[in-house]
Amino acid sequence: MTFETALFARHEIRYTTEHPVPVKDVIASLQGLQRISAHFLPRTLSALTGVEVLSADLFVEGFEQGSFVEDVLVKLVFGSQEKLDAFLKKANESVVAEAREIIVKHPIISVAVLALLAYGAAQAYSAMNDGQQSSAIQANNNVINIIGAESYKMDPQAFARVLTAAVGADRKKIAQDSARVLAPAKNEAAAIILDGNQKLSITSAAVKEVPAKVEFDERPLEETYPDVDLQIRAIDRDKVRQGWKGLIPGLVDRRVPLKLSDSVDAEELAKYATVRADVRIVYRRDKSGNLKPQQIAVDRLVQADDE
Repeated sequence: MTFETALFARHEIRYTTEHPVPVKDVIASLQGLQRISAHFLPRTLSALTGVEVLSADLFVEGFEQGSFVEDVLVKLVFGSQEKLDAFLKKANESVVAEAREIIVKHPIISVAVLALLAYGAAQAYSAMNDGQQSSAIQANNNVINIIGAESYKMDPQAFARVLTAAVGADRKKIAQDSARVLAPAKNEAAAIILDGNQKLSITSAAVKEVPAKVEFDERPLEETYPDVDLQIRAIDRDKVRQGWKGLIPGLVDRRVPLKLSDSVDAEELAKYATVRADVRIVYRRDKSGNLKPQQIAVDRLVQADDE
């Protein structure tokens, strides 16, 4: 039988609401927190502590009336007891003994969860406001980054860079999940306080700025690249403007359709395997929010190389 080496971290998420919260918002908040915990938290904690966290999961302990409170457990799975001990030692040597009780309320886990949530809030605002940033959200994030840096004994800019790297290209995912977590606070623009620590909070001013629904712009993005190596991988002499495919090493590493401008001599282009050309690459976002090249528009031939 295989036993997991795991740590359960207990957290209280308090929404400073005064009225009952719709069930759909409660469900959305837990779904968002589950996805942030499972997808982003292990890689974030691994980077911050230097100890690999294999996986994470979320469990609900209960709810409280009054200001709406979610009591949850975050389960962190490690590859060995040695790694669990190393994680706790990195966090705070004084809590190693408490780990034997399995369940702890751990501040370095709290600040990582909150920092990811705040980062996602910023991405959510940016997605719905043409890439702009909210001063209220940014101010809130700066405070959290300072607290996080102090907790991990590092520079605030370094702490922020870890978050950015942990999220990577998944900006769309964390933006949408953060908006879900904030859902119970949206109707009243309430604040969110973690583990009863007023410093570990998403302020009401920041919550007010986060859109209830996050949709990324699905319009294609076009970037111009002059004088690049264009490799011709497929041609169709019967369809001068269709059926052509190519790639550009370092920019487009898989074959995509080519669109030839009127100024490009298709018969001349067909003679070569590689040409120097002025091009425009058309990108679209995939489901994770990553930009993927969809088409190369060939505007002008600069030079051709025989093979």
